[in-house]
Amino acid sequence: MRTLAFLSLATWLVLLPFTQPEQQLRRQVEEDFHAGRYAEALAVMSAHSPDDFPPHWEPPPRHHRDELWRILDVWDEIPRSDPPIWVRQRFLKKLQTYLISYRGHVEDARVAGLLNHLPEAETFLLELAREPIMEGWLERVDSLLRPELRLTRKVKG
Repeated sequence: MRTLAFLSLATWLVLLPFTQPEQQLRRQVEEDFHAGRYAEALAVMSAHSPDDFPPHWEPPPRHHRDELWRILDVWDEIPRSDPPIWVRQRFLKKLQTYLISYRGHVEDARVAGLLNHLPEAETFLLELAREPIMEGWLERVDSLLRPELRLTRKVKG
């Protein structure tokens, strides 16, 4: 009986590293993010499809656990890493959550600078403009945006 138990345990110890590859990818990405290795985390995500990760998984930073302000640091890296669209979309959603949640405490100039270089900026800003709570923030950063992104003429005119 002991031999059978030992063989069973040994078999699982050998197989364990090859099980749950989705969870292993998730853990690798999360460890890189928590260590501030955004380029590495983005590279791992870029080398895979969303289906390679656990269902319903969202990469950090998370609103409830992490410091969501780190999303700006991630966006500093995204243009250099040039991740696929699915990765960009995940982080655009996180940027939107950050701005809505902390609109009174964001670095306006930093966010405007980011938006000024973001290909998705116009669509992103129009979507933010649909949130009534964002009106004051959008007015505050409007003058910091490049002219074609300024919403005062698009939303009011």
